[in-house]
Amino acid sequence: MKTDHHGRCTTILLVLIFALCFLHETARAGPFVDGRLYLHSQGALAFTSDCEGATTSVELTDEPTTLYVIADFPNPSPARLKWISFGVEYDPSRIEIVNQGFLADVYAEQGDWPMPGSGVRLEWIQDRIGHQIEIGWFRSQPNGESSAEVRLVPGPFGGNFGDFIFHEPIDGYGSFGFGIDGELECAIEETCCLENGQCALRTEYWCKRADGAYLGDQPCEACNDVGACCVDWMCRVTLEADCTDDGSTWLGGETVCEPNECIPLGSCCLPDGECRIVRENECNGLGGGFVGDPDCEVDPCVSLGACCHFDWRVCQLTTEEDCTNAGSTYHGDATVCTPNLCPPGLCCFGEISDCRYTDEAECLELEGFFNPGAHGPIPQACDYVCCCGPVEKTSWGQIKRRFKESIPSRQ
Repeated sequence: MKTDHHGRCTTILLVLIFALCFLHETARAGPFVDGRLYLHSQGALAFTSDCEGATTSVELTDEPTTLYVIADFPNPSPARLKWISFGVEYDPSRIEIVNQGFLADVYAEQGDWPMPGSGVRLEWIQDRIGHQIEIGWFRSQPNGESSAEVRLVPGPFGGNFGDFIFHEPIDGYGSFGFGIDGELECAIEETCCLENGQCALRTEYWCKRADGAYLGDQPCEACNDVGACCVDWMCRVTLEADCTDDGSTWLGGETVCEPNECIPLGSCCLPDGECRIVRENECNGLGGGFVGDPDCEVDPCVSLGACCHFDWRVCQLTTEEDCTNAGSTYHGDATVCTPNLCPPGLCCFGEISDCRYTDEAECLELEGFFNPGAHGPIPQACDYVCCCGPVEKTSWGQIKRRFKESIPSRQ
């Protein structure tokens, strides 16, 4: 047989491309998206609560200054940093790094660190946890004659934040200036309307990750125009135009997705016949039958009855039409599932087509063979469970003997 090596190679290549794309997308969906790395001269993080509060420059001086390397993460949950890689650039004729302190459990440097163009990769056994994490420090000595700048950059090891699963490119780097302004690329956090109706400051990525509506530089009052947008039971908060443009249903301004108002609220007929006003998903979880109209004063449960779904071996209150359309057995209007009306097994009697769900006593009266726990729609269950024509009362030894006799002997 001739093998199509070209076709096989093409298939393998496509699979690899797909896998690489998937891994790339997965990497960009981790906890370090929008993370920044900047320099700050005030030391302890108590002096700055976020990136915007960093001190990134001093007057021109020949006095040494300690520059702290800070990782900043706008993720609403504290980041758990396992490793980091980055580099440094500066003009050695204007400034000298006379000392450094980067304490890590695994430490790798490349390019005569911390000289210009060199880089480092740091890793910790225990995760470093927080929104702002101090990575280490440089002791910088300017010559005092010319303005100078120390800049963080990707290094020979790259520029990434990482943990055991995810790694993200560092999205912004800062610099520190002596006699000039340093640069600070903080993540842009603006108005985000959350599913519960609250307003928060988030980056666009972290707002959408929380299924919120990102409104940019608009004030929080603009969230009054945001409401729940429904695609079946799936809910997200949007402006009306963003919802209706794609054919979804908008529930109005200031409606929310927590709780999910896209799931219908209505009357639920519980297995014992009790009527309760709940959402449809909760009714299903209670094993009830959902009617729709949220009104239990005029008992809607009298129009429902016990339906035995033999596919799942459960009893549920439904309409007769829904029950019979599912190939199940309807026990009549106003019947209930407590106690369970569904027979505990399948009785095989007579011909293959003579099969129905019964209890063991009824099956004995039919002189049939009782199969406890059997389930499935009739007639498929009869074909599968009863099989092989008329059922006779017989012993297990007779069954095994007939099976052996049915196998052709070897010549």
